[in-house]
Amino acid sequence: MKRIVIVLWAILCHHMLYSQNLTQVIRGKVIDKQTQSPLIGATVVLVDSDPVVGTATDESGWFRLENVPVGRHSVLVRYVGYDPAGLSNLIVTSAKELVISVHLEEQVNKLDEVTVKGGNKNGHANNLAAISGRSFTVDETNRYAGSWGDPSRMVAGYGGVVAVNDGRNDIIIRGNSPVGLIWKLEGVQIPNPNHFATSGTTGGPVSILNNNTLSNSDFLTGAFPAEYGNGISGAFDLKLRSGNNEKREYIAQVSFMGMEVGAEGPISKNNNGSYLINYRYSTLGFFDEFDIVGEIPAVPKYQDLCFKFDLPTKHAGRFTFFGIGGLSKSELIYKEDYGGAFENDLKKNINEAGYSNMGVMGLSNLQRLSEKGYIKATIAVSGTDYVGEIDTIMGNNQTKRIFNTDATNTKLLALFVVNNKFNSKNTLRSGVNFEHTIYDFYDEEFVFDHNAFRDVTNSKGQYNLITAYSQLQHRLSDRLSVNPGVHVQYFSFNSTYSVEPRFSMRWEVSKNKSVNFGTGLYSQIQPFPFYLYETHNPGFAPVLTNKNLEMTKSLHVVAGYDHSFTNDFRLKAEAYYQNVYNIPVEQRPSYFSMVNVGADFEMPVVDSLVNKGTGENYGIELTLEKFFSNNYYFLVTASIYHSKYKGSDGVLRNTVFNGNYSLAALGGYEFKFRTNHAIVLNTKISVVGNKRQLPIDLEASINNGYTVYDYTDAYKEQLPAYIKTDLNVGYRLNRKNVSHHFLLDITNVFNRKNVFTRTYDPDRGEIVTTTQYPMIPNFIYKVEF
Repeated sequence: MKRIVIVLWAILCHHMLYSQNLTQVIRGKVIDKQTQSPLIGATVVLVDSDPVVGTATDESGWFRLENVPVGRHSVLVRYVGYDPAGLSNLIVTSAKELVISVHLEEQVNKLDEVTVKGGNKNGHANNLAAISGRSFTVDETNRYAGSWGDPSRMVAGYGGVVAVNDGRNDIIIRGNSPVGLIWKLEGVQIPNPNHFATSGTTGGPVSILNNNTLSNSDFLTGAFPAEYGNGISGAFDLKLRSGNNEKREYIAQVSFMGMEVGAEGPISKNNNGSYLINYRYSTLGFFDEFDIVGEIPAVPKYQDLCFKFDLPTKHAGRFTFFGIGGLSKSELIYKEDYGGAFENDLKKNINEAGYSNMGVMGLSNLQRLSEKGYIKATIAVSGTDYVGEIDTIMGNNQTKRIFNTDATNTKLLALFVVNNKFNSKNTLRSGVNFEHTIYDFYDEEFVFDHNAFRDVTNSKGQYNLITAYSQLQHRLSDRLSVNPGVHVQYFSFNSTYSVEPRFSMRWEVSKNKSVNFGTGLYSQIQPFPFYLYETHNPGFAPVLTNKNLEMTKSLHVVAGYDHSFTNDFRLKAEAYYQNVYNIPVEQRPSYFSMVNVGADFEMPVVDSLVNKGTGENYGIELTLEKFFSNNYYFLVTASIYHSKYKGSDGVLRNTVFNGNYSLAALGGYEFKFRTNHAIVLNTKISVVGNKRQLPIDLEASINNGYTVYDYTDAYKEQLPAYIKTDLNVGYRLNRKNVSHHFLLDITNVFNRKNVFTRTYDPDRGEIVTTTQYPMIPNFIYKVEF
């Protein structure tokens, strides 16, 4: 026994001594924020290193810091005539080189003393965005409890953002429908990037986006710059990171959400090109192939792929080939004996099957205009395909098909951007986007009175959506900048167009205080299926009575105040008002309005709509944030808001998304022990005003045998507050050339039964409550090597 103890002690001592020497490389590129041109000779220093570890950028703007100990580090970059910038608390692991990009902004007035700015964490990756939004990092998508690595679920902790459906990741911004969200990837506007997505929606149960492939990106919640169009609520502007162009690296990850593998590295030794590719397959789908899952109502089966290839050239600029795609299918089969945890997911006497596919591929070329700007051209193709089937269960377990849908969209896109920096004060960005869509929509429903199917939509064809924009950034001084711009949009399907002025400004009152303002007009075409709904009149051919619907418009006005007490601690307040008009409503007096659709798997079938509806959203948001430093961080947000609308009956009502208030508090701490080990603890608490629903007329429901709603008091009834606590605990371990990450992410840790909806149950003769998901543990293991 004594010998065993001596041997074990020797092994432990060797491990502790060996593990203390693990180092890695930090390298990257320093570029001008406006022109994307490399800055030669910029100094790069590892903060708090002793002795000082530093270097200078080469003729291509690249730098390299060798032998950096694993752990968290900060980098400071300086260049003559530019504001210094720093990137804080970068995670350095033993398995992967850390490749970063640092953007510096030229000074208007050359000052003797300057204040170091902490990168983009207080602002946006897009330098023309002055208000309502922020840049987020991949570290945050991993760190925030309950996010499951999904950017959509992560931003639910931000001010003005509400998510009250555990089964979907729809983003409700300032009381707007999720339909108003813009999704962009590598500058290209993309379809809904979620598995099990249905036509016209922007959310879903599982994201196709892979946070292991994302770079720092922007999330905007209002008054966004002129380059964003065809959306009225907010924008996700996502960037894919480039692969390591010097060393091959690999990743493998398994979790409740999926099993994935990834690789990156140099394309060739003869250039600086790189590749990055990740593939994921659903875990439950994999187990179901071997009959391990057992009998449950629906096994979600999906797979997705993400890739990016970078190829810089000497004379033809930089080429980038990128793409994401996902395939998903699910079959929900009703059985009376399921019950338990699945009873909330089942519709009695209904079988459903859904198949959805989505993909985007693009090729871009960025060519520099000397040192003053660049031209970027992109061609891309995107496609979506959704097939759905619904059967009703008749007597003797016989089924009857009652609904079929098959919707296909293929888009060919061409984008052209010119960005020119005339001098330190003036930068102009202009662009043209051309989008050609080929569509084929077919939906049919069974009409029992006629014992036959009837078309809901049956159209195929093509249309163009053309947009152009131009925005100037004029910096009157280092502390005051204004951004006037204009966005123009033309929709060829019904020859409608929109001209939208935009304006924003940022004034740094002092080195740690700023006042921001933004306003603009925004428009959006309707979810395309609505244009194709058929109106049937006996003796006449079907008519597309929604074909001439105009774009919905929204005027945004936002004012904000930002106070940074230190480089890592700030308070932000924003007040906003949105006037929404041209909303489709019914011709006859009714409560219906398009502002209330878009957060479900199914879109309502309503024909004969007119653009006579109005609405307004207004509120105030407070954010208190401590960015990660000294091993901890926290974020507290509070919003008070109202979201109202008028349908064709002229009655002012709450929208279905008018929760009135939201409060989110999240934070975490990282416990370090020895050199190469860390335990992380993160939590999030959400207290949110729940969605509203149509009140149920119980007496009429009993008399009719199905749910009958009271439309006169539409959305007056609000469901009880949505309260949820999420928790995750992780462990990070570094070995030579290998790092391990273990994470247990528990959503709804106290198993609270939040109300999802209320319906009438004819079997019980009463109104029943359907609750949301119970506590769900998600174990994640990732290895990088």
